[in-house]
Amino acid sequence: MDENFSVLSDPDFLALRRRVREELEHTPEHEISPSLAARYARLDEEFLRRASLAWTQTANGLGETTMSELAALHSDTARLLACRPGHGFTAPLGRRTPCGRGA
Repeated sequence: MDENFSVLSDPDFLALRRRVREELEHTPEHEISPSLAARYARLDEEFLRRASLAWTQTANGLGETTMSELAALHSDTARLLACRPGHGFTAPLGRRTPCGRGA
């Protein structure tokens, strides 16, 4: 079946992709049908198409300063996530972690 995923809204598309991915994850590898694997591959292609389109639209609408601010925000977000209890990483003795605390 050749489904047209491009007509689905983003939430509907993401929900469908999640359901197919979960089905793949819960099916033993030797039991995965070629049609299910092909469907997920088509969903991945549509996901990448949408992501590329969103990135291009965002990049074209933002100036260099704003892109720099987004890069800094991404860096800060990554640091904050690493600082959440149970989500940080360990550093060799005497070295600083991203949270600013010594290891």
